[in-house]
This record gives sequence, C-alpha cells and structure tokens, in this order.
Amino acid sequence: MRTTERRTGRWVGWPSRLLTDERGFVLGFLTKTVLVFAVIALIGHDVGQIVWSQIQASDAAHRSAEAAANTYYQFKVETRAQQQALETVASVNTSIELKGFEVDPDGSVRTTTTEEATTFVFGHIRFLKGLTLRQASAHEEHSSF
Repeated sequence: MRTTERRTGRWVGWPSRLLTDERGFVLGFLTKTVLVFAVIALIGHDVGQIVWSQIQASDAAHRSAEAAANTYYQFKVETRAQQQALETVASVNTSIELKGFEVDPDGSVRTTTTEEATTFVFGHIRFLKGLTLRQASAHEEHSSF
C-alpha cells in the first residue's frame, strides 16, 4: 500500500524506504557477506575432506604393503601376507578398502586402497562426484628393521 508523504509529495512504501535507508544497505551487505563466506566454507570443507581421504588412502596403502612384505618375507605364504595387509588397512581406518594386492617374484608387495570422502556438496553433484573416491597404490619391499 502506497501513501504520499505530506512534506515532499513522494510515494512512500517499504521498497523505496529500504533503498534509501542505510539500515537496509548494511543488512543486505551483511547478508550477502555471510552467504559468500558460507559457500566458501562448504567448498573448503569438501576440498579438505578430499585431501584428507587421499592422505589416509595413501598411508594405508604404504603401511599395508610394508606389513605384507615383511610377513611374506618371514613366512613365504601369500594368503598370510594378504591377511596382514587387510588387518593393517583396517587398523588405519575402517572406511578404507583394500582393492588390489599382488606379491612380486622378488617378495615385494603392491597394494591399492580406496576411500570415499565424506562431503556436503561434491558427493551430490554428478560431475564432481568422481573427485570424492580417492585411490592410492604402493609398492614396498621387506624392511630390514
């Protein structure tokens, strides 16, 4: 509902008051700023989770390959070495999966692990979803320690 202001003869309504009132400008600016920072925080969280998942998958791959190589060197049984690799991956993080295991003729072991990053946004957008599945491979030999 519009009314005419008596002194100036201008139309007065809440949209025009909001544009001329400084409180509306400050409130609008603060709202936009908070929204921009919220979007940046969400994206930052998701990127951080993806990086952290890659670090954990890589760590699990190296640890499991080293443990399996040591077990294979000690017992010369491939299934026992694979079981040791599975246990090592589970001890790092239960959400990491051992996808590949191979014992080379020289006794060294290759492992491949995967982990799905827990994200707010990237996991729900089709073309970004592939970034959430992190994979790492490692090749380790028996350590003499």
